[in-house]
Amino acid sequence: GLADAGAGELPRVVEEGARRAGRGGRGGATKGRHMSVGRVANPGGREELMRRVRAALGRREGDAGVVCPAPPEVDESLVRLVGPEEGMVEGFIARAGAAGMKTHRCGEGSLRETLANVLRAEGVRSFCVGLPAGRMIEAARAGGRDAGAEMVDYRSLPGLQAQFEVDAGITDVVAAIAESGTLVVRSDAVRSRGAFIVPPVHIAIVPADSVLPDLMDLWRLDGLGGEESGPAAPTSLVLVSGPSKTADIEGILITGVHGPRDVHVVVVGGVSAEC
Repeated sequence: GLADAGAGELPRVVEEGARRAGRGGRGGATKGRHMSVGRVANPGGREELMRRVRAALGRREGDAGVVCPAPPEVDESLVRLVGPEEGMVEGFIARAGAAGMKTHRCGEGSLRETLANVLRAEGVRSFCVGLPAGRMIEAARAGGRDAGAEMVDYRSLPGLQAQFEVDAGITDVVAAIAESGTLVVRSDAVRSRGAFIVPPVHIAIVPADSVLPDLMDLWRLDGLGGEESGPAAPTSLVLVSGPSKTADIEGILITGVHGPRDVHVVVVGGVSAEC
């Protein structure tokens, strides 16, 4: 034992205990533990373990690796709840409404009027936008004038201050998901995420041709994956499936605490995503 070992015997006794622990032998208080003094106990243990793993996998030492089999073909009739058939836009509108969003349908020529009506109904006095240059932002600006609401440049004040002071934010979408009635919105160099998170009212302009069956189709869009994404890829993507809700306090459902209390979805027929 250690108590009876002389100075010259101590390393030998400790090493013997480490050897026993490494091979799972009887080691008293060291049973099942791993010890080493100046060297690794059971140095061949790793090689033995790997040999057993290779044998179980039917591989030999030195094999370059295993080629994974191709994934099975997906039966889309089983995995999809919504297909790219007629009525997909109507299905999206129905599910968005069921999720608590207020839906509107209009033609391209009446987008200005529809936006003005929504702004009036919500009593909006000022709003910001997350829109690229084009017909959508011009319709928002004109609709704001018709409703007596001022369009505020969110970059006029530092940070998100301007967006906290406006009554609404108007944005476009990357896509809309018919399966769940979900909006896919983005932020980038032109679109601030504050436009759809901070104001109490969010108005999303959804071109009818941007409605997709489900999320499997989203990642096939240009700029969202693969080498072609490049600098045009969005800074962030957010999935919106209704107004902000929380029931943290006593299980009572409250709307509009962590984000917009009202979400309006304006589906525009025959308008491209970047109009």
